[in-house]
Amino acid sequence: MNLYLIRTLAAVVALFIVTPVFAVSKINTQLISIIRSAGYKCQEPVTEIEEELASAPQERAWIVECKNAAYKVLPLPHYSYHVEVLELPE
Repeated sequence: MNLYLIRTLAAVVALFIVTPVFAVSKINTQLISIIRSAGYKCQEPVTEIEEELASAPQERAWIVECKNAAYKVLPLPHYSYHVEVLELPE
């Protein structure tokens, strides 16, 4: 019984450790898909930053930096998004 409890706890801990990794990669894939469906190219995504919008306290935007460009993805009502091209820092 003790061995069963230890194995169960180890499985639960492993689940909590691994789950956020999968969630992050899914968000990245969705953001890249949104950028590409807006007609932009995102070659080799580098970073993703989630930021709170100053004008709307409960809303968020994402900045995705790719090798070729940087994009700001803003959620809009009715499950749509606005993609804005940003200048890459040199």
